Parts: sequence; C-alpha cells; structure tokens
Amino acid sequence: MKRGLAVIILLILAAILISAQYLYVTSQSELYIKMLDIAEEQLADNEVIKAQESIEKLDHRFVGSSGMLKLFLYHADVDTVSVNLSMMRRYIQHGELEEYMALSAGTKRMLHNICESQQMCVHNIL
Repeated sequence: MKRGLAVIILLILAAILISAQYLYVTSQSELYIKMLDIAEEQLADNEVIKAQESIEKLDHRFVGSSGMLKLFLYHADVDTVSVNLSMMRRYIQHGELEEYMALSAGTKRMLHNICESQQMCVHNIL
C-alpha cells in the first residue's frame, strides 16, 4: 500500500512539473514573439530608436531567462536565439534594416518551433 501511494505521489508530482515547464516555455516564447512583432511595427512606423530600445529590452530579458530555458530546451536553440537577438541589435544600430527583418523572421520561426515542440502530441513524443 505504501509503495502504491508513493508511486501515485510521484506521478502527480511529475505531472505538475511537466505542466509548469510547458506553461513557462510556451508563455516565454509567445512573449518574445510579441516583443519582436512590436519592434517590427515600430520600424514600419520609422521609429528606429524605439525599435532599438525594444530589441535591447528583449535581448536583456532573454539573457536573464536563458538559464531557466536551458533547463527545459536544447542549449543550442537557446544560444541561437540569443546570438540572433544580439545580431539584430547590431543591425538596427548600423541601419541594416533588411538584414534585421530577415533575422527577425527566422528568430520568430525558431521561437514558434520551440512552442510547437512543447506540445503533447505523438510526433513530439516519438
């Protein structure tokens, strides 16, 4: 009886931790995508300084949470997003907006793929 209770408690604990991990990674990825969209809108409105500030804010926020994200995701994915954000900051500073937009689209795709990889479906499990 004690072993059965211990197993049930461990299963409940595992389910709680899996749910917390899913919610954290998904919410962070969606937040970063929204922040990238805001910066793109600012660039479309010729508000380059505001867009630069938005990307710097996003980069600092991502660096701050990258340690936690590395617990749940492949380190290479987190590092790639971090490098992309740093490059995007440089592109805005040097006025290379086309390169910025291309890298932004790729970074958003990577963040979207991270969200999709966290979903509980057969092709993600196998």
